[in-house]
Amino acid sequence: MLYILQEYFFKKFLTVLAFALVGFMALLVIIDMVDHIDRFLDRNATAHQILSYYFFWAPTQIVRVVPVAMLLAILFATAALVKYNELLAIRSSGFGLFRLFWPVFLFSLFLAGLVFLMGEYVVPFASSQSEYIKKIEIEKQAQTDPEQAAVFLAAPGGWIFYFGSFDPNAKKAYTILAQRFEKGRLTEVLEAEALEFSGRFWVLEQGRHRNFPGDGKESFTTFARFEMLDMTTSPAKLLRRREQPNQMTFSELATVIAAKKKAGQPTVKEEVGLHLKISLPLLNALIVFIGAPIAVKIRKSGFALNFIIAVAIAFLGIVLFRLFQVLGETGSLPVLVAAWGVDLLFFVAGLSLLFWARR
Repeated sequence: MLYILQEYFFKKFLTVLAFALVGFMALLVIIDMVDHIDRFLDRNATAHQILSYYFFWAPTQIVRVVPVAMLLAILFATAALVKYNELLAIRSSGFGLFRLFWPVFLFSLFLAGLVFLMGEYVVPFASSQSEYIKKIEIEKQAQTDPEQAAVFLAAPGGWIFYFGSFDPNAKKAYTILAQRFEKGRLTEVLEAEALEFSGRFWVLEQGRHRNFPGDGKESFTTFARFEMLDMTTSPAKLLRRREQPNQMTFSELATVIAAKKKAGQPTVKEEVGLHLKISLPLLNALIVFIGAPIAVKIRKSGFALNFIIAVAIAFLGIVLFRLFQVLGETGSLPVLVAAWGVDLLFFVAGLSLLFWARR
């Protein structure tokens, strides 16, 4: 009997969630299209360029709207049970709210993990691609960047590079220190006077190469030219997202933090970003604790009221997350409080509301 009730409610929840996600994404596409249509027409953008831009633009927006869609789904699914007195009948049968909502709680945890994986393997690449298509292919902006000094760069393969100076237009860097890590262990170090991107791979000039295979052993060689054939992406392209922790993977960000700490550089911004990569997706699970009890208690809630409640709670969560993030990055709050404070507030509020709704 309990399984049938749980399945019935879970199907209601998934149906509303699917409609909410599709609806929110369609709305965001329309809003963005209205905002950019004049630029697309002025630049004679092709249909392929526009479709490619929105294809790579979509993953970032999906991650952003999932919490609102989850909240809307739990509000509407629960409100439907309340409206037709189904929840009253279920509770009269001796089944509590915790047991009825249990499949949704488990699904929300699964969805939080899925959002985390999207943030790791899909969003960083998709975000950079959408920006490239928009600015370079459609708006025809020149690929020029100012010369930079004292640059830290996370690169594929566990490499962390330090450039004393970097000229992205000439595709050259000077005073190079590169460290490669495997499972937190330093395995290689490269030092060179200069680095250049040949168009296919990176080339280091006049330097030395140290290997640390393990067991305290070390090998040392010098070189006039060292080709890094596995580095096929230009440093300039990687550098476009170096200041944005949300555009790095969890492992890249952790490696950057370790390298900066060894170099005596501040890492507060990166540390907050690292913790947010877990705490933000987890909000998708915590949001269920908030929505369900509210829908149970507001017995005459209709579409408009539920929508307003969902948007208000989501807006509050976004504002609090941004506020805590800024305070953490400026050092006004400890890193753990800045990254996990909002999750803790939502968790406590959700549990309190659940116990309140059981009365």
